[in-house]
Amino acid sequence: MPDGNTDATEMNWMTRRRLLGAGGAAAVGMLAGCGGGDTTTQEDSGPTETEGEGADTGDETETTEQGDPIDPTLSFAQWPNPNSSNYNPYNTKNFPKPRRFMFDRFMYFNLTSGEYEGYAISDWEWDGNSISLTVRDGLTWQTGQSVTADDLLAQLELDMYTGGTLKNYLNGDIQESVQKIDDTTVELQLSDVNTSIAMGLLQPKHIYTPYTLDGASYEGFGRFVERYHDATTEDERSAVTNELTSKWTITPDDEPIGAGPFQFEDADSQRTLLTKYEDHPDADQFNFPEVEYRYSPSNQKRWQMLQNGVTDGYDTLFMPENQLQKLPDNVEVGTIPRHYGMGLIPNWENKHLGKRKVRQAFAYAINRQLVARNSGGGTGTKVGVNVPSGITSQLAGDVKEWLGDDYSTFEKYSHDLEKAAQLMEEAGYSKSDGTWRDSDGNKISMDLKVTSSFSDWVSADQTIVAQLQNFGIDANLLTESSSTYWGKSYVNSDFDMASQSWTDYGRRYPFFHQSWMLNSNDATSYWNVPETVMVPPYGQPDAEPQEVNPLPKLQKLSSASGDQAQQLVKELAWTINQSLPAIPMMEKQAQTFLTTDDWNVPAKDSDKLQTYWPNEWLPRRGDWTAKLE
Repeated sequence: MPDGNTDATEMNWMTRRRLLGAGGAAAVGMLAGCGGGDTTTQEDSGPTETEGEGADTGDETETTEQGDPIDPTLSFAQWPNPNSSNYNPYNTKNFPKPRRFMFDRFMYFNLTSGEYEGYAISDWEWDGNSISLTVRDGLTWQTGQSVTADDLLAQLELDMYTGGTLKNYLNGDIQESVQKIDDTTVELQLSDVNTSIAMGLLQPKHIYTPYTLDGASYEGFGRFVERYHDATTEDERSAVTNELTSKWTITPDDEPIGAGPFQFEDADSQRTLLTKYEDHPDADQFNFPEVEYRYSPSNQKRWQMLQNGVTDGYDTLFMPENQLQKLPDNVEVGTIPRHYGMGLIPNWENKHLGKRKVRQAFAYAINRQLVARNSGGGTGTKVGVNVPSGITSQLAGDVKEWLGDDYSTFEKYSHDLEKAAQLMEEAGYSKSDGTWRDSDGNKISMDLKVTSSFSDWVSADQTIVAQLQNFGIDANLLTESSSTYWGKSYVNSDFDMASQSWTDYGRRYPFFHQSWMLNSNDATSYWNVPETVMVPPYGQPDAEPQEVNPLPKLQKLSSASGDQAQQLVKELAWTINQSLPAIPMMEKQAQTFLTTDDWNVPAKDSDKLQTYWPNEWLPRRGDWTAKLE
């Protein structure tokens, strides 16, 4: 059985119990797209609470030479217009990538070694089901005040009050279960939870939230904590959530304050400029004074920036082979396992796609390997999903390992138009003049919506639509701007079919993906997956379907380990395989970009690149430095 490596994203697993406030729609904006869109996430982690250096196969970087940097500014790109960026991490509309240098993550995790190292949280200690977290000594807000346990408490509590996953594993209510121990330590009192899951949720978090903030143009986050504590009704709590997640913004005019190694300097319509914060504990790792993020709202513009030497790298960006060939020799392209991939999202309230056999027919009608190949653009970084199951890491063989001897009983949905036609007929449809029609003779028409910002998704969806048309479905592809797609169509379920990840963005442990497909806010609120689904008994695909509620098994899996965990994963995989809440299309290897003309960086195959994300962590660890004159 594969290990519990939950290599991480910050993405929340939100349950049905979450009360959706007015901020819900904004929060999903540009959720996880293939271009690495700016999102607030609860992103990243691994299997054990060990610490230590990961193995290194990369180049040594210069850290002791004297002289001025050839290029004093490390340049990247960001999605939202710098002028309209918003630095409130809970109101995620236009939350920009400069946050990666303005704020520090709790911990570092290396995908190769599977080990954690402290960062903003320097130490942690498990005591039964409780974990104490200690803030790094010397970490300060960029006003000069120390980062304290109050700030950490605000971060943890507000994450959970606004729907964060950790809330599901507390031993009591939020206020009782998050306790300040001293000036630098907070204790979380958890229920019986798998520590891999808990660490996977903690590691990628950032410290964003000064409880109080002296010398700034805006107040700290403690006022929201206190209002949550004082709220006595659900309506009062919802009002706080609405203000925090929807109404309050921190704009460039507010001169946002962080606690990372670089601080906000200014922003205009084309770029955000950050300057080195000399009082950060790792300030000496940076031998260059500036980081900038240039406005680039599409994959194509990012390609051109790298090809023309405008930017010095990018965390994760899909670039097809014909564009890779245009890169100058100084650009290195590494790959990182992503445990992530696009899925075809059926709207379960659609009168046709709400039928299990129609979803299964579509799965058979689409050649997922062809979709992945066309989406990959000749890069070989994408592979079609072989067995829809909510289990990732196909290239490493995780699906077969988790399913074991039962692997052969799962539907593979290999491309088979005859099987697809049989299922459509069993669902009550007939085909005439090459088109599938319902019992009233109306042709089956479907629109598939996708954001135009993600060129690889568009290529995938063009292939999907062509195959559905070939099968006899009146299918059409509608591309929309990122703001329209994520901000309106997707969150309002205004689609027949949509494009979104079928995975929880970057994690390996199946729990996260199975939860995402069956019980996430996206699944229940946007895809309209019901609380119970109809599936045949385990291992009996031809038996009569029965009503199944997957939530109890998801809850058990959150604390299970060993053989019990494997059995629960298999049973949840069966529910997904037979009901298809989403139709998984592909899984990807992320491309990450570094330049060597003016910068010392590790080799593209170095283990140092195996983290989310190299352009964020390498400079902090002294592994991305400026070459000197």
